[in-house]
Amino acid sequence: MSKRSKGMFSALIFTAIMGCSCMVLGQIDLVSPEVEVIEGNRQVEIFWSDPEPEAMTYIKQPVLGTVAFHWMGNAELSSDGFYLGACDWTFNVLVSLVLDTWELSWREVIDWKTGAQVNLRSEITDLETYYDLSHGIRVKIDETGIFDTDLADWSGPEPAPGGLFWGGDQSYPDSVVLFTFTCTSGGELGAAGGDIGFDWESIQTRPVELGDSVQSGSFTVDQADNPVEVYGGMKLTFPAGTFASGETFAIGLRLPLVDGDRLSIVAETFEGYLVLRSSIADRPGQYMVIANISKCDSFEFFQDEQGLPGPYEERYYIDQGVTDDQPGVQPDPDRPTVLNGFPYRYAVVTFDMSEAHEQVLSPIDTTLVYPSALPASSADDVYVVPNPYVREAGWDIDGAKLRFVNVPEGAVIRIYDASGCYVDTVYPNKYSYDQSKQQGAVDWDLKNADGTKVVSGIYIYRLESDRGEKTGRFIIVR
Repeated sequence: MSKRSKGMFSALIFTAIMGCSCMVLGQIDLVSPEVEVIEGNRQVEIFWSDPEPEAMTYIKQPVLGTVAFHWMGNAELSSDGFYLGACDWTFNVLVSLVLDTWELSWREVIDWKTGAQVNLRSEITDLETYYDLSHGIRVKIDETGIFDTDLADWSGPEPAPGGLFWGGDQSYPDSVVLFTFTCTSGGELGAAGGDIGFDWESIQTRPVELGDSVQSGSFTVDQADNPVEVYGGMKLTFPAGTFASGETFAIGLRLPLVDGDRLSIVAETFEGYLVLRSSIADRPGQYMVIANISKCDSFEFFQDEQGLPGPYEERYYIDQGVTDDQPGVQPDPDRPTVLNGFPYRYAVVTFDMSEAHEQVLSPIDTTLVYPSALPASSADDVYVVPNPYVREAGWDIDGAKLRFVNVPEGAVIRIYDASGCYVDTVYPNKYSYDQSKQQGAVDWDLKNADGTKVVSGIYIYRLESDRGEKTGRFIIVR
């Protein structure tokens, strides 16, 4: 095939435990993709599809607040669903206030393969009620805000702050507003009535270019345990008792949701894919990372059934080592390409990072392949691998055998021992995925024509074909 991969190689070699079950961040079970591997002439082509997104994604606990501040007010977000996308996505929910209604609007990806997006909105009219946004994300606005009362200079009955403070048109979202209350006319306050007066002044530190916001006002309390609205929805309730003129107390608070505020909601997925390869030179369970592919790299690694970009249904990678038509590829210089006739194991795994910043993988399910050339045009190109054959030297992955490579089409190979006695005859195999094509390689199971294992020694092979003849030798060490 003429497809080219632009995935980056990594010279990293790591040891992975076969069949492990990994959990990411305590929430995601990583799923291994289904892989199809096709061997070719000094290259291996790998195809796989993404696992179902809902099995690979989760919604991080939402964060409330503006760019400058985290939320400490009276809104609450929760998430118990999954984001049905392949890439990380941040929902920036914009708050708009129209009278007593919050209107939340955000942009959401509806098709991560094409990048199509849609603008959504939700109106919130009732307090203390959860409203569903999308993908299990819910928002609720409490009836009361967060107040921090300082009674250091106050000896009278403690006031109870409450209500939903809006802050006014000149307020800056999420910054602290400090209210100072001064009793201007003291006296007795009971359930039947009273006449206690207060002045108040508020100050809010805003960005330097805007300066501090200072406001003031006054109010009268005429009945105990009766909430009095002070300013912008903030209320104070005073119990019965004696109030002294000149005493002060302070209340610090943060603004609740105001016009222009934002809710930040992050939907996270796995990091991406690793294409792994091992050869007879590696220890068992040891793999080389030959490609690290981002989960969001859809255009480069998705192909349709005709091998054309979009609609993107299948990921694709080709292990072909150093070639002139792969700009940007940086292969491991010690392993420039795969070799015809030698066994390799390939796997594609999903990976993510744990809370401890450690890389965790999905279970490793390998596929064994023997890259092979198409039938050769000349018998002179035939060779034997491995030569010498050494028992249990890593070659016997799926049974004892050696392989004749670059075999011309229609060839017949006869094997003899060192004394010239006939041993066996082998014929080229067929491609497993296309029986109409002949493979340029043939395996011999190291048994004679009677099915008995041959002994150690030097053996002669004689190849005859329409493309020529060749005589060679190989060594078997049992």
